[in-house]
Amino acid sequence: IVLELVQLPQDSRTSALQAEAFRLMSRAAESTSASDSSTWAMKTYTFDRAAGAFEQLGWEELRLWNEYFVAHLVYYQMNDRLSGIELARQVQASARKAGVEVIEMVALQLEGAALLANSDGSQAELSAQDFNEAHRVFKLAAELAEDLGFQSEQALALFSDGTAWERQENYTRALEQYRLALGVAIEGGDTELANRIRNDAAFAYETQGSIAGAIEMLDQIGDQLSEKEAARELAQSLYEKGRILNRHYRYREATDSLSEALALTESADSEDLVAQTGFALGSAYYQMGLMNKAAITLRESMARVPASGHEKELWDALGMLAAIHRSQRDVDAMKSARQEQEAFVVNDRQRAKLLFESALDLIAFSGPEFAAAGSMLRKSRELSLSSGSPLLAHRALMTLCSEGTR
Repeated sequence: IVLELVQLPQDSRTSALQAEAFRLMSRAAESTSASDSSTWAMKTYTFDRAAGAFEQLGWEELRLWNEYFVAHLVYYQMNDRLSGIELARQVQASARKAGVEVIEMVALQLEGAALLANSDGSQAELSAQDFNEAHRVFKLAAELAEDLGFQSEQALALFSDGTAWERQENYTRALEQYRLALGVAIEGGDTELANRIRNDAAFAYETQGSIAGAIEMLDQIGDQLSEKEAARELAQSLYEKGRILNRHYRYREATDSLSEALALTESADSEDLVAQTGFALGSAYYQMGLMNKAAITLRESMARVPASGHEKELWDALGMLAAIHRSQRDVDAMKSARQEQEAFVVNDRQRAKLLFESALDLIAFSGPEFAAAGSMLRKSRELSLSSGSPLLAHRALMTLCSEGTR
């Protein structure tokens, strides 16, 4: 950003127009906390008027910047993707003709972002066309950014291209672009962008089945940050690492990452992160058979988050608590947890799981009264099959057979 004080001559025929052009641009660029469409429509209109004033003055670059801001607001604030794409292309054509490469580059980035957003909408038949166009646009943007020496913009274009490949489920091509983008971002000293790239690359590695690759990416995020600088980002990366380890049964390693992440959430000020991390750590302890640690961690996490917005985490946590109390032969605590869990049932799949676990509760403490448990198991199997949970349906059937023959 360049700040320059200009005194306009009073006797100039263009002074009034110059003052008006800058006044319009300044007014449109003022920050606002308003989110209504009329505010953004007015800002768009004002930028457009400023562009017209600069065009009358023959100031091509300032005209193009204002036209770019129009396109930017139309897409990002007014949510008109198709118009945003069209306006971005118009700016590119004008910038190319005027030889203003930096504006052509940012307009290419804008078009690519809008194309990606459009490609995952309802018009599925246009998706392949949109993706192909996005790849072309991001390639041009990366080349222009490299020529201009803008490494962050080059890395962003490569990263965005990788995102496009990932959405097409071509993870090999996505990782190729992520690696290129990461190298450029690191060389340019853009730590924030580098960590965004690492986070997405970790997901792509995990999807490919490369757990080592995913963990390496997440570890690099941790190496780049300190608790003081960015507690939330570090906690998030440690949580993701723990989540991946949990999914692949490496529970002891998961507890190390998740314990560190949970400690960091104290200063991260994020209810969502507290819930995710605490419940994942409790689950790891549960899978390791450390029932007391699991119960304490789950209860502490439940006490720190509101029910609204965390229904799934609370459902899972209460289910684990009920199972823990069942294994510890604490009937009252088991029944209390199971009753609390029932309040979070929202679909047939959860209802089937609740019925199955409730049957196991009954079998554990009321051996002779198998008739009630059998009824629950049959209902659980029926709901499991209708809700697409064949494994649970099989478990219900096996339990029904094994317990019914006793």
